[in-house]
Amino acid sequence: MAQVKAPAAATPPTRPAIRAIEFFSGFGGLHYGFTYAQVPGAVVAAFDVNAVANQCYAHNFPSTPVSTASIEYLTANDLAKLNADAWLLSPPCQPFTRGGKGLDHADARSRGLLHLVSLLTTSLHPPRYVFLENVKNFETSECRRILVNALAARGFEIAECLLEPTALGVPNSRLRYFLLARRRVSEDAAGEGGNGEEVGAYSDRGVVQTAWPVRFRVVKDEDDQAAGDENPAAVKESVTSDAGANSTVETLTDTHTDDKHDPPRSADATPAVPVDPIAKYLDAEPDPQCAVPEPWIRQSKKFVFDIVSDRGARSATFTKAYGSKHVFGSGPFLASVPESLLTKDVLGNVEQVLALKPRFFSPTEVARLHCFPADMTFPSGVTKAQQYRLLGNSLNVKVVGELMKVLFAEEDDVEGEVGPTLEAETVESKADEVESTVGKEGRQE
Repeated sequence: MAQVKAPAAATPPTRPAIRAIEFFSGFGGLHYGFTYAQVPGAVVAAFDVNAVANQCYAHNFPSTPVSTASIEYLTANDLAKLNADAWLLSPPCQPFTRGGKGLDHADARSRGLLHLVSLLTTSLHPPRYVFLENVKNFETSECRRILVNALAARGFEIAECLLEPTALGVPNSRLRYFLLARRRVSEDAAGEGGNGEEVGAYSDRGVVQTAWPVRFRVVKDEDDQAAGDENPAAVKESVTSDAGANSTVETLTDTHTDDKHDPPRSADATPAVPVDPIAKYLDAEPDPQCAVPEPWIRQSKKFVFDIVSDRGARSATFTKAYGSKHVFGSGPFLASVPESLLTKDVLGNVEQVLALKPRFFSPTEVARLHCFPADMTFPSGVTKAQQYRLLGNSLNVKVVGELMKVLFAEEDDVEGEVGPTLEAETVESKADEVESTVGKEGRQE
């Protein structure tokens, strides 16, 4: 009897490559997150006005053209030349902080973001994915309201969250706002609630999640919108299971706000995994030059210093002033004396603080706590102060990468097709063309 060969297994279709643009790129934090998430594709262009950051970006990502062209002068035609599917954004945070006076959309540093929102609103070919990172307080801003309503109007489904690295096992507190948006529905249906009924603006319905994992399609229940902010509200999550069926999950969230644009938040998060000890992120041999100078400690006798031990599982946020004489509130010190008692009484006593021999975390250690890969380096000529400043303005790569896995998860209902990947020299020539065009109108140093 003749043998019958089994039919050859069907080869799954190759997923088209994602082409991303990194705006307000710094030295490439979102690019590292994109790489961490193993997104098929490439970051084809980056934009930032900081010359030192761009030097570091080019050092670590030599194949990605990086431009100092001012984002607020980019045109729809400029972006069309780059043929990007994804926009990755980390706009300036000062408009949303107390130190930056909280001017929000009225701050000149918000112009680039608002300009991109304007382009997204009018573009004939908007991106299919948008990822944004910023500080806590962005979720209550007018900029956020403008952005999410523009995305919803263009058919994007949106996920928003406030997360810090401790939720993923990293011993560093860096609470940040994240927005994930992907185009899934037609613009005609974007203003409907799925059953043909008109619904309110997304900014009035969207929920900022604070629990891991983060999911799409989380909105405030309509009944609770009418009930006001006096009582906790039920949040409905429409979660797509592996089988493709939809189920509704309800959790409670406190929706009391002090601002009309402040969206409700989901239940507080608990760490998804055990938090590592700080010792795991330290250099094998401490740098003696990282010792905190005694005069800097003696600046104030009433300050309770932020000092941690290598056995600890939490460290405060590192700011751009870290490593300088501005030691108050810029980030934690590490006690060099083992088995130290880090009580409030000790940390508030200058002499006892000096006995702990506190030191700064080195730039390499800060980079590890921010989960940058070991092959990330700073080019020669970039000073330690500049390294601290860049790291203080950066983000946590692991948090970004895990969120990008959610954003770029392959699904069958993605609208449209991704264009073919251009050859490297073509990508660079397109970016150079944008640089030369925009550079004539606006460039900041």
